[in-house]
Amino acid sequence: MKVLHARDYPCPTPIDQNRHVIVMSVIQGTPLNQVLRLESPNVVLDQCFDLISRFENHGVIHCDFNEFNLIVDEDLNLFVIDFPQMVSVNHKNA
Repeated sequence: MKVLHARDYPCPTPIDQNRHVIVMSVIQGTPLNQVLRLESPNVVLDQCFDLISRFENHGVIHCDFNEFNLIVDEDLNLFVIDFPQMVSVNHKNA
């Protein structure tokens, strides 16, 4: 998350970690799986594809890129969370 945040990915700000616990900033938004209707769904869809492309351009795959790990705010800005399964594009399971 530190690397992604440093490269301006839309993710929480990492604050600290200890063993299996990560302290991060709060994102004011709603998990996409709880959003019943979007005024401009194409805006969110474009951000999804942009994020997937950015990950690929940096040589990684999120591996759990779905509506449970995407948060959208009131302005339709998209944030991505949950990175433990991220792998290299060269990984045999990518």
